[in-house]
Amino acid sequence: MNLLEIKDYSTEALKHYTQAMQFTEDLADMEADEYFKERSLIDIMYFVAMNHHIINDVNAEQLGHNLWLTRNNHGTGFWCRDFEFKETLTKESEKMHQVNVYLTADDKISID
Repeated sequence: MNLLEIKDYSTEALKHYTQAMQFTEDLADMEADEYFKERSLIDIMYFVAMNHHIINDVNAEQLGHNLWLTRNNHGTGFWCRDFEFKETLTKESEKMHQVNVYLTADDKISID
C-alpha cells in the first residue's frame, strides 16, 4: 500500500470508526468535531501504515469498527472476527491508548 492508498483506505475507515464511537457512546445523533476527525484520521493512518501487510482481508468498514472497539476495550473487536491476523491486529490496537470522548460547549463530540 502506498501513502495515497493508506490515506484513501483510512479516510473510508474513519467513517466507520466514527459510527462505532457514536454507537458505543450512545451519541448517534451528535456530530464529531474537527479535532476528533483529524486526530482519529492520524491514528487510523498510523495503524494502517504499520499493519498494511496483514490487513488484506479486512475492508475499511471492518477496520474502522474493530479499531474503535478493540482500542477502547468494548468487549469485542478484531479478536472475535474471522480475520487471518486477528491476534496481531488486536495486539497492535491495544498498543494505542484508549480514547475518551466528551461533548464540547457547542454539542459536538471531541476527544481528549
